[in-house]
Amino acid sequence: MTVCGAQRTGNPDKDSLISYTDGRSLRPYLSEFDAVVHAAGAAHFREKGASEYRERMFAGNRDLTRDLVNAVRSAGGPRTFVHISSIAASGITRASDPVDETAEADPEKASAYALSKLAAEQEVLTLSGSGCTGVNLRPPLIYGSGAKGNWGFLQSIAEKGIPLPFKLVRNRRSLLSVENLADLVYRILIETASGGNSGTYNVADPGTVSLPEILDALSEGVEKPLRLIPVPVGLLELALRACGKKRLIDGMLGDLVLNTTKVETEFSWTPPVSTRMGIINSIRNS
Repeated sequence: MTVCGAQRTGNPDKDSLISYTDGRSLRPYLSEFDAVVHAAGAAHFREKGASEYRERMFAGNRDLTRDLVNAVRSAGGPRTFVHISSIAASGITRASDPVDETAEADPEKASAYALSKLAAEQEVLTLSGSGCTGVNLRPPLIYGSGAKGNWGFLQSIAEKGIPLPFKLVRNRRSLLSVENLADLVYRILIETASGGNSGTYNVADPGTVSLPEILDALSEGVEKPLRLIPVPVGLLELALRACGKKRLIDGMLGDLVLNTTKVETEFSWTPPVSTRMGIINSIRNS
C-alpha cells in the first residue's frame, strides 16, 4: 500500500492523510488539492532475478507515477506536481565534472532502477500544457534522521567509534539534506502557484564533501572521536569487491558532483543548510 499526504485547499487543519493503492482510488480527492508532492517509489529490495527486479522497479516508479499523473490531469485541481526522482535517472554513478540535467540513462547500460526513474520523469513532463506544472527533482543521496541504505551504514560505523581505513580518500560528492529538500519543495510550490514551466532539475547541498568530511561530521553528531587510518584507495576497492560490496565503491569512494545552477536560478533558491550542519542535525534530531 502506498501512502500519500497532501494539504487540502483552504482547510489546513483537516486531516489530510489518504491511503491509496492506485491512481483511480486517489482521483476523487485531487480536486481539493493545490499540489501533489510525489515521493513514493521502489528502491531497495533483494533481487530474486533480473526480470522480477526490472518489473518491480518499473511498477513502483514509472507505473505509479503514470497513474498519479493521469489522476491529476483528469481531476483538474492541482496546479503543481513535484516528483522526487533521483540523479540515477542520469545514468551516471561516478563523475568528477558536474553532471547537468541533459544526462539521461542509457537503455543499453543503465540499471533497471535508473531507467524506471527516467521513465517516471517523462510521465511527469507530459503535464506541460495541461494547467499543471510538472517538476522532477533529481537528488543525490538524501540524508536525515532515520535515513537507511548507505547513509545508515555510515552512521552505524561512526557510532562505533572504531578506527576506519579512509584517511586517504579524497573524493568529492554532492549530497542533499532533507531540510534543504523540504525548503526547495516549499519554494517550488510558492513559485508555481500561479503557473510555471514543467522541467527536470538537479538538487543538492551547496558544495561537495569527501568521505572523511562526512565521517567527521557524523562523529561530531554522535560525540565520538574520529580515527582514520591511511589505506590506499585501490586496496579499499579490492576489499569491497571481494566482500560483494561493489555498489559501495561508487557510493563511498567515487566522485559524484551535481550542477544545480538550473534549479537555483529558476526558483531563486539558495540551500539554507550547509552539508556539515545538515549531517550534525540529522544525528542530533534522531
